[in-house]
Amino acid sequence: MQNNKSQKNAVGKKVGQAIYVHRSAVDHLQSSAKDKLSLALQNVPEDFQWSVLKISGQNDQTFSFLDYQDFSAVAFPELRASLLVNLSEEGAKLRKYSDANPPILHRKELLLAPDHPLRDDFAKLTQFLESKGLFKNMANKGTRRIWMKTLAEAGLTVEGPRIVQSDLISEESAKKSAEDRNGPEKNTVERHKTAITRAALSAPMYLLFTSGLIRRDRTVLDYGCGQGDDIGALLSDGYTVEGWDPHYRPNPSTLKKSQITNLGFVLNVIEDPEERAEALRRAFSLTELCLAVSVMLYGKADLSGVRPYRDGYLTSRQTFQKYYTQAELKDFIVSILNVEPLAVGQGIFLVFRDELEEQRYLLRRQIGFKGREYRSVPKPSASRKGTPKNPNDKLNKTTIRDLAVEIRAFGRQPDISELPKSLVTKLSRSKQGLQYAASQAIAEIGHEELEGIVATRTEDLSLHFAMHAFSQRKSYGSFPPELRRDIRAFFGSHKRAQESGQALLYSIGNQDLLLEDAETAAAAGIGHLEQDRFQSPTDRLQELPVRLRGFVALAERLAGDLSETTLLRIHITSRKLTALTYAEFETSFLPRLMTRVKVEFDTFDVSIIDHSADNDVRLLYLKSRYMKETDPRQAAQKAFDQEVLDLNTLNFSNEGPSFREFAQTLLKAGVRIPS
Repeated sequence: MQNNKSQKNAVGKKVGQAIYVHRSAVDHLQSSAKDKLSLALQNVPEDFQWSVLKISGQNDQTFSFLDYQDFSAVAFPELRASLLVNLSEEGAKLRKYSDANPPILHRKELLLAPDHPLRDDFAKLTQFLESKGLFKNMANKGTRRIWMKTLAEAGLTVEGPRIVQSDLISEESAKKSAEDRNGPEKNTVERHKTAITRAALSAPMYLLFTSGLIRRDRTVLDYGCGQGDDIGALLSDGYTVEGWDPHYRPNPSTLKKSQITNLGFVLNVIEDPEERAEALRRAFSLTELCLAVSVMLYGKADLSGVRPYRDGYLTSRQTFQKYYTQAELKDFIVSILNVEPLAVGQGIFLVFRDELEEQRYLLRRQIGFKGREYRSVPKPSASRKGTPKNPNDKLNKTTIRDLAVEIRAFGRQPDISELPKSLVTKLSRSKQGLQYAASQAIAEIGHEELEGIVATRTEDLSLHFAMHAFSQRKSYGSFPPELRRDIRAFFGSHKRAQESGQALLYSIGNQDLLLEDAETAAAAGIGHLEQDRFQSPTDRLQELPVRLRGFVALAERLAGDLSETTLLRIHITSRKLTALTYAEFETSFLPRLMTRVKVEFDTFDVSIIDHSADNDVRLLYLKSRYMKETDPRQAAQKAFDQEVLDLNTLNFSNEGPSFREFAQTLLKAGVRIPS
């Protein structure tokens, strides 16, 4: 069989009964193979990025479309995903590969066409490694971790597409490197060098702060604080913060129980697994309300110039880094603390010790932490005839408007304990009860607006209970007082609130309903719908119908907070969400894609793809689709987009044209990008 294939196809790397061919070389396949490939491609989604084709099976009936890293940028490309298409069966089977230890590709020159300009360079790399004897006994060297370890033992390290002699280890020190991998003296790893100087709050501290978990009436401990920049920033603003670090702040008196604890980027720099686990246990033991745990993730890591060491990597600065996937970090936390953590960002989890505080956090997150941002909404209105005229006992107009702001935020009449102290004082001085004042404030709001507020608040609470049902977390023993009031006001009972959440959760899985909501949102100018893909600005999430917001909320339960991204792309049929971050989105006519976060609901996989490399330029076309009509820059953007569309030569469906094709077309047509 192998010989037959060799006769049929002039290109390709033969492995057993299969042939591997780079995408650039498929034109060199025999016509029969290309005909079958055309049939197989009908089952490949347009947005699936593949670089290598594998042909196998009886009579070449099976095609695997493999998503490897860029051949020209990486010496040993890693396999990120595969799509299997069998021509004798319907559909395609997608498989994702973990960032932790993916399969890698050797001898990549064999996949290229004979005349490919990089083939000779790749062949020289293979010949060099063969001369070192590194391609012997290859049965267990097909994954990154073992292959990197093999290179390290030979005194070699990877720098992008090249292999260089390592600065840390020579060819004559194989014995010493083996000892290093088994465990050197602790002072070999210089952990303190990983501490960096910050100009702003670190990501976990920022999330704790913006979510309202860090407050002036709470104590905060930064466990492993490094040089203490987070501490300094919070202390200068009046917060009660302590910090401990084994190198920079080793005073044990600071290790005392605090309501909020941050274990920020500490676990990933500890090379001893047991010590790593003990650091997590100790940080949690010092926590009264909530612990934040954050680490470095694969996908954001630059592994050039590092060598495998224990279960991570050792850098040229003698620092250790262990990289995680989102799922690995969650599993590690559960295995050590036996508590289910909440994903709040990429590589950031919250572990609550207080379940009432956890519920408050989840509810606030569901409404985007916007409770009292309604303060900017009310406008002064004309005086009402029913207001008492005696200045000594009347309700001041400002007091009524302030109370109306609170009612807008709660969607119901608040309890006196829920009001700001300043407003309670004003109400007390007015000699009028809360009930009377609330009636005046409701009149200030108006029936129509109040109905809309109540409907929105009911949706928010339903979504809160839907997310609780999705997470399958244990039932809470009790509810915070404010949530009990919400349940009574909007549902009447806890059972009805749960039923509403379950019904919403089921409806989020209904593709027809999601498509209807996407059509409604697109018609309202909140995003763009193309076939079954809906894309919308992240900062307009709260304007979307509740089912679409629920779809995003489900993704955030797996990936963490996505609010710092630029656009959210909902793939309705394939059940996944992609969060895209663009550089200079506000000012550029063609913002460049920097990162993607993909969340797969079918597999619960979360992956981060970096597009910042110079050879991976992807642009956002037709940006006016995602701009508000009130944006002063929209008119110019719309005019430029229309000029591009009028060329009628570019296909903007799905990802749109490549950067090269787009640039060449504009240059040929004489279209200039506005400055």
